[in-house]
Amino acid sequence: MEYDMELAHHYSDKQLKFLETCSEKPSSKCGNEVFKNMLNETMPITEECCRDILKMGKDCHLGLVKLIFATYEYKNIASKGIPKSK
Repeated sequence: MEYDMELAHHYSDKQLKFLETCSEKPSSKCGNEVFKNMLNETMPITEECCRDILKMGKDCHLGLVKLIFATYEYKNIASKGIPKSK
């Protein structure tokens, strides 16, 4: 928990606001689906969620992916998830 709290200090207020806005864009269903796809190649992304990512935009998507994989819970699998998200 403390690790994740410190993580926020590495972002400017502008970056945090941008990521907060980005996090409101995908549906929770699609967020979960995309995350599972990054970790498991056999988990396909539906057309609906693919459109969700396209609407979100590359900067939002990659920004959220990098933030999620920087957290304590997921940092050990970042090398698998981040390249697959691009």
